[in-house]
Amino acid sequence: MTTQYQSPAYCEAVTAIVNAEVEFWEASIREVTRLIPAGVCALLFRINDTPRLTFDAYLDEDGVEHEAEEVGGDDGGLFDTLDEIAMQLGVHEHDDAATWLLSYGRERFTIEREQSTDAPQ
Repeated sequence: MTTQYQSPAYCEAVTAIVNAEVEFWEASIREVTRLIPAGVCALLFRINDTPRLTFDAYLDEDGVEHEAEEVGGDDGGLFDTLDEIAMQLGVHEHDDAATWLLSYGRERFTIEREQSTDAPQ
């Protein structure tokens, strides 16, 4: 990556920031996956009108879609946590989300449940 105009320090900094972004995305997806409660097979995300990535809905084990706010019960804590993780990713455009997440229809993205023993009940 070094050219005659770019210093090695600059090139190292660019490499570090790119690697940190990849690490952050991977950690975020692992965290969302870990938080998917029993009875939920997938979470759906979309770019809202802010615009930013937001937690939009979830699919139960039968594939029935539910409002995002209903995930994890009545206290709203799990919804807030999942939506905050989505916000922290800093995604503002559809194409950016499509780089990291699987598409679900034309406008949304999904993270599916993995078989895990440490998901919240």
